[in-house]
Amino acid sequence: MVIVLALLCALSYGSGDFFGGLATKRVHPLVVGWVAHGLVLVPISTAALLLGSGDPAALDVVWGAAGGLCGAFGLLMLYFSLSRGPMSVVAPITAVVAATVPIIFGAVRGERPSTLQWVGIVGALLAILVMSSSGDAIGESPTVIQPLTLAASLGAGLGFGVFFIALDQTTDGSGLWPLVFGRFSSFVTFSALIFCVPAIRERVSVASLKPSFGVIAVSALFDLVANVFYLLAVRRGLLSVVSVISSLYPASTVVLASTILHEKLSRIQVLGLATASLSVVLVAAS
Repeated sequence: MVIVLALLCALSYGSGDFFGGLATKRVHPLVVGWVAHGLVLVPISTAALLLGSGDPAALDVVWGAAGGLCGAFGLLMLYFSLSRGPMSVVAPITAVVAATVPIIFGAVRGERPSTLQWVGIVGALLAILVMSSSGDAIGESPTVIQPLTLAASLGAGLGFGVFFIALDQTTDGSGLWPLVFGRFSSFVTFSALIFCVPAIRERVSVASLKPSFGVIAVSALFDLVANVFYLLAVRRGLLSVVSVISSLYPASTVVLASTILHEKLSRIQVLGLATASLSVVLVAAS
């Protein structure tokens, strides 16, 4: 069940990143993040109430809010990267960092996956790295990613990695409330940046929002579902295992980018997808 939840998380994250990336082509990344996080506040709060999900402690509030801030930073960096570079390269770079940070944290904390799980974890990290290689796509020259885009992709991965850790620190009795606190803190942060910082307010406009609102809404829905799947998975399994499987989300982003945007997949990226599938089998087998 843990592996299934983590895979559903990865599928949802990848789909959300794809549609969010599409939106950033027309709308400023800050506005995309602001709308996406604002849209899910009512649904996730309602779900937390209706499901009677827990009685959060003070630390659950702190971890949830801190995770939301880190997630907001990661999302902003990711959207910035996606607005400047190809999805099939940006998403995997972000994912390998997002997976590595919790693995290191879990190891320091004393998590000890089985030998077969470690093989699967290493294989998954290699798969993400391979998928991030532009290679020589059939009919196209190799893709070049700019240094600023690369730095933003790494920053996004760091933000997501800390977000994964923060949710893992919340208690089982807190239910879905950490996600509510996280989304509230991130929405407030985006709002403050857009409306309270003069330098940003002068450059960011919501006038172009309407044509892309539907795409942003779809992205927000996938992101919300992914967070729920991750929270359920990490409360049932090891952080190091759940985070690396969840970080295989570039697979769905790459496939969607190839199918809908016709971004060419290189042979090595196809190999990366195959390696990712094998890694999941190895982790699940143990």
